[in-house]
Formats: sequence, C-alpha cells, structure tokens
Amino acid sequence: MSLNATKTITEVLQGREISVQSVDFADKHLLFVRVDGEADTTFDVKAPDANTMLQLQLGGQSAAEDFTCEKTCLIGQNTNLKLGIAVNQIAKVLYTNSESRNLVISISSKLFASPSSGNEFETLVDLLQLVKRVIT
Repeated sequence: MSLNATKTITEVLQGREISVQSVDFADKHLLFVRVDGEADTTFDVKAPDANTMLQLQLGGQSAAEDFTCEKTCLIGQNTNLKLGIAVNQIAKVLYTNSESRNLVISISSKLFASPSSGNEFETLVDLLQLVKRVIT
C-alpha cells in the first residue's frame, strides 16, 4: 500500500475540537474523526456494488435515500447506533463524491456523548461538512 495523500481539517464546534483526517492509499481510504484528539471506534466499510455506486454518483434520489453501507466494527462500540448512523452518512458522502475503494473510518464515541447538548443532528451536519471539505 503506497501512501498518496493526507489532508486534515480541525475546527472547534460546540466547544469541542473536531478533527477530520483523510488518508488515501491505493486500495483503501482511511478517515479519522477525532474529538479532542481521540478516536476510539473503527469501522471497515465495504464499497457498494457498481450499480449502486453509479446511481449514487449520478444523483439517483432513491439510491441516495436508501443507501446503507455494509460496515463491520473492528474496534470499539459496535452497539452505538449514533456512530453507526454517522459512519453510514460519511460513507454516503464519500461514495457520492466518486470514491470507489473500501473505507476504514475511525470515529470518536465522544461525538454524541454530551447528553445535555441535544444538538445531535447539528453535530452530524457539521461533521459531514468537515468531511466534504477534507475530501475536496
């Protein structure tokens, strides 16, 4: 595996430092989502089949709405539904933007850990905007 490119974007959102790092290899795309420097759960995401990929990249509405990635939790909290949803949405963003390789996504369980915030949707939207910025 040869390293092609690395890019990192860090921002303070809702009082926490959120860092998104993209690392490209010939056969995989790694994405690290850290909250205050920590990422404790890692998922392996299988690339969708060619037909689904084509529909996503051509803007097929039904494919985008129904997209669910095939993911396996390698380390960490595999029962955390919020992390699973975030990983699915991150994968959707990457595959919609011409990604065709399998993904490895390491993400912090602290992303949705603050029970008092109640801004989970806003947190997800902010995260997806950071992901879009780091891959372009």
